[in-house]
Amino acid sequence: MYMKKAIILKGATVTKFMWQNPHTLVLFDAKDDKGRVVHWAGETGSAGAIRLLGWNKYSLRPGDVITVYIWPSKFDAAAGRLEKIVLGSGRILRDSDREDQGDINRY
Repeated sequence: MYMKKAIILKGATVTKFMWQNPHTLVLFDAKDDKGRVVHWAGETGSAGAIRLLGWNKYSLRPGDVITVYIWPSKFDAAAGRLEKIVLGSGRILRDSDREDQGDINRY
């Protein structure tokens, strides 16, 4: 399935934030359209790369409620490449400083 836009998961809860190389991972729970909790894995760039965009190892903590914009993997329904995360405060953490609508970052 070719997606033109990232999907949006509102009210997701961070379960683990793995600040690492070569890719930082955000594990989170989000409800599907039937209200069931789905365990997701979202990948970003390296810790060094996203640090330049304002992230740090304390940007996300277990229990944080976030809105996730993610390009789903074509191999796993509950995994993908993060486009951005919106924190409860409204702060936005992006995976890239490009505004390419995923044309370059597509997972």
